[in-house]
Amino acid sequence: MAHQDRYNKTACNAVIISQPNSIFLKRLLDAYQSFNQNCWACHSVQVPRQLSLIYQSEVTILPSETFFRPYWSETKQLYVYNNYNFTKNYACHLWSKLTDKKYLQSLTPHTALTLNSTFGRMLRYAIGTDTLNQLNQTSTT
Repeated sequence: MAHQDRYNKTACNAVIISQPNSIFLKRLLDAYQSFNQNCWACHSVQVPRQLSLIYQSEVTILPSETFFRPYWSETKQLYVYNNYNFTKNYACHLWSKLTDKKYLQSLTPHTALTLNSTFGRMLRYAIGTDTLNQLNQTSTT
């Protein structure tokens, strides 16, 4: 789990890396008994943060760079430019609702191999060019 903001005032549940049967995750799941679908931030960032302050020994909240950079306001760093250093990322939020999914709708193994952007580099790094080439050959036959 990581802070979603630069100021460490939230803890977002978008990505959680945990041991099986985590006590903290059980607490977080139990908190969903009061889920309010009209308040996205309540259970996505506020409740996890509150629980992390109460049960500090049960959870580690990582810096926002590990999951949320580039931030929602930096989507061009992800999809347009090719100079973002993602070596601190464990995962990457794709911000698909904010970009209207325009960068993801046409994603294929071929485009993953040829994208000249940070996102393209991330895909090639995570999946591997050999695997993408195999997938590309399978999808074109």
